[in-house]
Amino acid sequence: MPNILIPAGSTKDQSLRNSIDWDVLKDYEHFVKMVNKRTLFQKGILESYTPTDPALGLEVEYFHPSITADDRMVYIMENIVTVPGLKWQNVIGNTIISHFYGARGVHNVLTGIDDDKKAHIDFILLGKEQQDFKETGEVGEYTKKLRKIAVAAKENKQKIWGTTELHTSIQTAGRRFVNEWYLGNARHDDKGTWSNVSEWIASWTHRPSGHNPKKTVMTGMREAKDLYEGFLYLTGENMIGDYYGYHCSTSNSVNPKLNFSHDSKFVAPGPGACETLELMFPGLSKKEVPLGERVVWIRENQKEILDIQFHKELWNYTTKNGIKIFEDEQNELKSYGTEVSLCQYSVYCRLKNNPHLIKKRKVARVAPKAKPQLLFEKTEMEEVLVGETCKVKMIKEEPSSIIVSKIKTAKTKKITLNQPNIDLIKRIMSSLGNTSIRHDQVLKVIISEGGHGLRLDSNWKESWAIMQEMVKANMLIKTGQYYDLNC
Repeated sequence: MPNILIPAGSTKDQSLRNSIDWDVLKDYEHFVKMVNKRTLFQKGILESYTPTDPALGLEVEYFHPSITADDRMVYIMENIVTVPGLKWQNVIGNTIISHFYGARGVHNVLTGIDDDKKAHIDFILLGKEQQDFKETGEVGEYTKKLRKIAVAAKENKQKIWGTTELHTSIQTAGRRFVNEWYLGNARHDDKGTWSNVSEWIASWTHRPSGHNPKKTVMTGMREAKDLYEGFLYLTGENMIGDYYGYHCSTSNSVNPKLNFSHDSKFVAPGPGACETLELMFPGLSKKEVPLGERVVWIRENQKEILDIQFHKELWNYTTKNGIKIFEDEQNELKSYGTEVSLCQYSVYCRLKNNPHLIKKRKVARVAPKAKPQLLFEKTEMEEVLVGETCKVKMIKEEPSSIIVSKIKTAKTKKITLNQPNIDLIKRIMSSLGNTSIRHDQVLKVIISEGGHGLRLDSNWKESWAIMQEMVKANMLIKTGQYYDLNC
């Protein structure tokens, strides 16, 4: 990897300083500070939060610039990279699908397992069954099981694809692999199931890498000397561009057993970050200073040009089983966080300049299940951040997109939807974080509190039926197996 650190006083350093728009830089600084304050308020560290404009309201979600406050990264740290006994190929594979699919709860949906620490796809077994197929012509039992789960999830309209990235290339790559491997035609009409992407990743356990045919992608990433090399192994595969190559490499940076650092001097900025960089350095050509180098320059010079501080609670992350993730304190902007915040700033600018988009934004990312967060607004219109371009696309939401489950009960079991029951469910969901709550989580609280007089006999649970009625009454929004309070 070339050395892209820009020394003070160098030609590139002078070019950056001479071209920077200080008004844009200070507005970016203000944005980062406000996002940080809002996060601290949501975590209960700050007692109050007052947005300076509507685009910074609590209902508008932004990715936090610290990797320790990103719910996707927290999930990976808690439930994948630190789980005892999980084989290294499965650690890498399950980390990657977190970003390739994007939606929260994707591991639960794809495996049919509710326990986050057990909801792992076995990529080693999938890969073995792929190799066995070439000998026997028979699809393996585990492969068929995952396909069946994926088909059912799709039919039930469970959420699996995130809305902050475009997944077309990833979906195409997965479909082509499965069709070619099993049907002999990469462009076969059969589009398969949602398990295609997982099966494609499983092939990285045994197929030669496009970057280095002497290794598989899995082995290449395990042995990579740095983030850049991991990036090369990912982008060496068909249909994986810079965006997924960089962001999936940085996702793996929270794995203590890999030589990846999200604070690498290599950065591949997405289109949204690029847009901000062009705005921040008007007139400066990419030939003079490439965009990735500009990100690193901001990160390296932040103490001089920015006034941004992170609370000590965000300086590191220790898992519930006592594993400290980072060797270095996350007490300032790192390379990855700088890239992310530059992208988010472009989102902020669009919302600030078009306030009518704010109320019509539907937040696709959900808060961590175990941490209290304020409810995000869901409305009749959906804002999709296209890739990392952060370009706003408005999509009319059809009534069918909100899933209302039918209550299947015996005739003798009538549902009582009264105010005490409503208040009970709302209180419990609020205590669990308001968003992305499963019924089994609510049920555990009800049982721990003595049952509240509800019928919880056999497979029929009155608490579940009450929540379905609350969905019908528009008090809750149900997406797959997850519920959100509709305030």
